[in-house]
Amino acid sequence: MPSTFVRSFVKGVLWEGLTFVLTSLLFYYLYGGIVASIKFGFIITLIKMPLYFINERIWKMIKWGKIKEPPKTNLFKWLPFHSNTHEY
Repeated sequence: MPSTFVRSFVKGVLWEGLTFVLTSLLFYYLYGGIVASIKFGFIITLIKMPLYFINERIWKMIKWGKIKEPPKTNLFKWLPFHSNTHEY
């Protein structure tokens, strides 16, 4: 199933929001400064978000590993009263 620009963007923002929190918490745990840990998390997020977005869009174009969906069929078209125009 193809994905849109907006979907890739939202996925990137949500993922980077999560990694921002985790990175900031880890930095705070290691170095003890809350302001420094938020600044560090923010800088890393600004670097990683465009890279994630570009990676997502490139992988969208690569066909390797994708499974093609079987064509959808109408299971009831063989019935005598089935009609797309509803004229019985």
